[in-house]
Amino acid sequence: MKPKPAESRIRDRIKNLIPFIVSLSVGGLIFAGVFALYGGRGEDMPQTLRRLSDSFLIPGVLFIGIGMLTVISAQGTFDMLRYGIRTFFLLFKRDISKEKRTYRDFYEYRLAMSEKKREYLHLIFAGLVYLLLAVIFLLLFNKSSA
Repeated sequence: MKPKPAESRIRDRIKNLIPFIVSLSVGGLIFAGVFALYGGRGEDMPQTLRRLSDSFLIPGVLFIGIGMLTVISAQGTFDMLRYGIRTFFLLFKRDISKEKRTYRDFYEYRLAMSEKKREYLHLIFAGLVYLLLAVIFLLLFNKSSA
């Protein structure tokens, strides 16, 4: 029995949400670790809000930075560097011949890399969520300390 089109769309949406949920979970662990390193709750409310803002900022910046590097890499910016390093290390293998190489030249390598789809939106969206939370707690901190 084949799945109905509506069921397959729901499965695809759930499958697309998994990387986002994993990114949020990893970000939550980073947040918890940073918050614990800051000493957890402060002596008063403004100090706690500042620590929360700082703790949400770190995973936000990390995920946005990694996501943007992935976007740049997906455009093919680092292909020549990767190909050069890969070829350099292949020189040290014993039985290396042009027939046994995976890619004969950079053109074939570039074509193969362009076919690979790299996912990065989940990192950027998770980073934006944590960045938004950092801004919210920063605004609450500014309001409570004034």
